[in-house]
Amino acid sequence: MSIKLYQNLVNQIKDVIDSEFGIMDDTGLILACSNEKKSGTE
Repeated sequence: MSIKLYQNLVNQIKDVIDSEFGIMDDTGLILACSNEKKSGTE
């Protein structure tokens, strides 16, 4: 999946659950996060 798709998914879910969360890969890199400043960090 593309990073844009992950971020879109996170943004939609964030509106429903009203909580910070993210999607990480197997190395711990944050691919998408409801706090977009954290996206792309470890």
